[in-house]
Amino acid sequence: MYFEEQYHFINNPDNGEDYNLNKFADNMKQERVVDTPEGCAAVQRDLDRLEKWAHRNFMKLNKEKCKVLHLGRNNPMPQYMLGANQLESSFVEKALGALVATKLNISQQRALVAKQASGILGCNRSVNMDIVYLDFSKAFNMVSHSLLLEKLMGYGLDKWSVQWVGSWLTGRTRRVVVNSSFSNWQPVTGGVPQGSILGPTMFNVFTSDREDGIKCTLMKFADATKLSGEVDTSEGRATLQEDLDRLEEWANKNLMKFNKDKCKVLHLGKHHPGVQHRLGSTQLGSSSVERDLGVLVDKQQAQYE
Repeated sequence: MYFEEQYHFINNPDNGEDYNLNKFADNMKQERVVDTPEGCAAVQRDLDRLEKWAHRNFMKLNKEKCKVLHLGRNNPMPQYMLGANQLESSFVEKALGALVATKLNISQQRALVAKQASGILGCNRSVNMDIVYLDFSKAFNMVSHSLLLEKLMGYGLDKWSVQWVGSWLTGRTRRVVVNSSFSNWQPVTGGVPQGSILGPTMFNVFTSDREDGIKCTLMKFADATKLSGEVDTSEGRATLQEDLDRLEEWANKNLMKFNKDKCKVLHLGKHHPGVQHRLGSTQLGSSSVERDLGVLVDKQQAQYE
């Protein structure tokens, strides 16, 4: 048997030290086994390192919201310090949307996480869902410079800033190299520079209006787009198709193109009607499993018994 401590922070200091540090955006969770005095001392040393990192990088931990979750039977529940502040204990914390409670065993924790995942997918006993996974063709390379600058102006960015972005985008050239053969240099008339800090931001600005008029649930992450809706009724099926038509219209208007061979539909639900959807004039294929932000979603395992 072992005991484990979890610390939930609002800020995200990462100093590269050798301990179990889980991070997501500005949230951070540190874990250690504390069934020995050495383990408890190691926890405190790690907290001291994090506090020093925060001061060194001009960051500040919100210590009122930093909590300790004591896990394990007969946990000694040691007290820890973060700087001059003693950290308070907590009985339940939310970790990426799933509640983690000290009174629940591992099986119960897993059941909660499974329930949370099912909620994200839209699965329940009474509703049949379709999730359409959409894929842009060469998304970051297809951004129109003129349309992007026009959208920046429309969103209220001042003229000089828009001109600065335009200067950053234009004047680039590229060529193709195959073994020792080189093509001629050609001007780059579209796309945002990949590998840059500003590039993904400009892409998000360019595609931020793709959800306008959408009635179903549209989820976006970078160039990944996921549209989901209920298909139990003819109205629900029609609404989902109308949203796909809107997305196709948006792509054409913004000089973007869907890779329709990679756009798939995941049918979820016990008694699914097996609805067919199209994107433009192309009928979308069905899929039994899709990768959703690195997680494989299997329609068979997503169903409730």
